[in-house]
Amino acid sequence: MKTYTAHASKEDRWWLVRVDGVGVTQAKNLREARVMAIDLIETVTGVLPSRFELVLSTELSPTLQRKVEKARQAIDALEVQQRETAVQSRQAARDLVERGGLSGADAAVVLGVSPQRVSQLLRA
Repeated sequence: MKTYTAHASKEDRWWLVRVDGVGVTQAKNLREARVMAIDLIETVTGVLPSRFELVLSTELSPTLQRKVEKARQAIDALEVQQRETAVQSRQAARDLVERGGLSGADAAVVLGVSPQRVSQLLRA
């Protein structure tokens, strides 16, 4: 399956969308940019959208791009931390109930969560 790359850059109120090797179109927003790029590829090449993939990249100022990258890194780090926290919480809840002999309600007080949350942790 062929992959096309489109580059979207903001030009006043419009996004200018350049599709490598195909051409240029414009859109009001990035959702529309994807649709317009796909339509452009289909129109120019005759290839149906089900037969190609589109990678859409945004071209921002270096300052904005750095801020976006920092935000994405923070989001990724938070997702990792959330997964690790979930594992630790499940293990702590199990240990409190199974090894410590605590009730679910008492485990909830120790963990600082609701009894319903402890129940969810024990089921997971």
